[in-house]
Amino acid sequence: MAPPVVPSFAPLLVELVPLSPSSDYGYLAVIRFNRPDRANALSPEAYLAWSNALTWTADTEEVRAVILTGNGRFYCSGQELSLPSKQSMAGDEFEQTLRRRARVTEQLVGKFIDFPKLLVAAVNGPAYGFGVTHLALCDAVYATEEATFRTPFMELGFCAEGCSSVLFPRQGEGQACHAAQLMGRQFSAKTMAECQFVSQVLPSDRFLQHVLDIVVPAARYPIQAVRQSKALIMSAEERAFLHEVNRREMALLVERMLSEECHNAMIKFLATMQKRTRKQASPASSSKL
Repeated sequence: MAPPVVPSFAPLLVELVPLSPSSDYGYLAVIRFNRPDRANALSPEAYLAWSNALTWTADTEEVRAVILTGNGRFYCSGQELSLPSKQSMAGDEFEQTLRRRARVTEQLVGKFIDFPKLLVAAVNGPAYGFGVTHLALCDAVYATEEATFRTPFMELGFCAEGCSSVLFPRQGEGQACHAAQLMGRQFSAKTMAECQFVSQVLPSDRFLQHVLDIVVPAARYPIQAVRQSKALIMSAEERAFLHEVNRREMALLVERMLSEECHNAMIKFLATMQKRTRKQASPASSSKL
């Protein structure tokens, strides 16, 4: 089976892995966050490219499964943050931009909810914000021993996103995810595996190959069996419910980001991050490592 032509999804990378030497079984698509110099942060263009990549992999017959992973040390650090001025926040253009970006994010989350094929995350390093919340919509999540998970939404003055307001409390006992969401605590891969958010922690050495060794055999299973089983696991009623949760979360997120409270919280958060970055880059800090 000849591989399909992969369109450009910059700034993401999409590559195809044959499921057998002859490619008779088709291909597995690896979608990589590819901004290692920015900790794989999600720009507006990245959100749109990600949504388009999920559409293409869902619609392309030769693609039977998808793995999400990051290029470099980070998995995904979530939304790229920039601080708007209070003057720009008061204008209609800022609100329109926010609503437009929220629609793209809502559409992306919708693609996760409706994704018909095997969708696996290979968390190769730290994950933040939306880089964490979308994992609850994947079929399986594998992580390296060094991976960490943090959703600093309250610290930023944001709110839950990616259907995490309902999916996080369902994970295991729900306490770790609840604490991650409301208190912004950072958790290790081991802790997230214990609360059943992470399927399995794998060695960092040849991490992606370890994930492929698990996923490739599953991707060879009869495709309609996988599709129909996913439809049983997440019923049409459950998907409709999650779409409504997604809509509510995005509406509230726009409201939060237009608020002065959120603006002040972002100022404080970004100042803390800049101070931490300067400290880590200083010779005195380096000598202590």
